Amino acid sequence: MKNNLTEKQKDFLSILPIGETVQVATSQYADRSEVFRPVTKYTSQGVKALIRKGYLEGELFWRGATVKRLK
Repeated sequence: MKNNLTEKQKDFLSILPIGETVQVATSQYADRSEVFRPVTKYTSQGVKALIRKGYLEGELFWRGATVKRLK
């Protein structure tokens, strides 16, 4: 299978633990709080692309996403 990920996508995926659900900030307004603890920041379009490619599963919301790395 051809690896069609950009370097930025590869770098982002390398931060995420496989099989563990984490929060990712997707907005400049995504400050940490008691309930929102993002592990990193990435664009919402980038998160959507990785979900479509099958690398992530998750849900986006107004300031971030809750994602799980699949591979």
